[in-house]
Amino acid sequence: MFSRKYKLPTVCDNYLNVYDKCNIGCSFCKFNKDISEVKLKVIDFKKYKNQKVLVCYSVDPYPLNYDEKIIPSVIEELHNNNCNIVFLTRRADCLTKDINVFNKGDYIGVSISENCTNNSLAEDIEKLLDLANKFNIKTWISLEPIETFEFTYEIIKKYKDKVDIIRVGKNDLNHNKEIWETIKLKTNELNIKNVFVKE
Repeated sequence: MFSRKYKLPTVCDNYLNVYDKCNIGCSFCKFNKDISEVKLKVIDFKKYKNQKVLVCYSVDPYPLNYDEKIIPSVIEELHNNNCNIVFLTRRADCLTKDINVFNKGDYIGVSISENCTNNSLAEDIEKLLDLANKFNIKTWISLEPIETFEFTYEIIKKYKDKVDIIRVGKNDLNHNKEIWETIKLKTNELNIKNVFVKE
């Protein structure tokens, strides 16, 4: 997300994890061995001043049993420090409730992973995207990790005309290089303008 080689508008200057860990419970995630109670982090908002900030870097901003007041206050404080925000969550239903705190300079997104039982429901993603369109807020999907081209193509076909960007990435923790190279090749061959494949 921070490498300029991707030349993506969602590439950020910095990242912010609101909580100390994630308790969503995704089986593939190396950051999520313990799904116990999470704690809020102390955030020095001044260090993010005038930056593009990724909110969600290994820690979902909406953990289980989260405080509904937290994310609106964090987004407001980032905006007060002249930040643009790239927001990502696995919980589209939660993000929908907070959509009014984002602005036209932000991107809001949903993470979708193959073989994950904790992906957002399709109807929740659709509702979020419809609202974002209404509020003129840019949207993206992080499709990662994926294991097959078939799943990748299914998601791309479903959302390519509904979001600004789809980012496709391999499973960094346990991927077969040969399979990933095939997925990458086939996805790039689709030549879809708003689909970007991780190197």
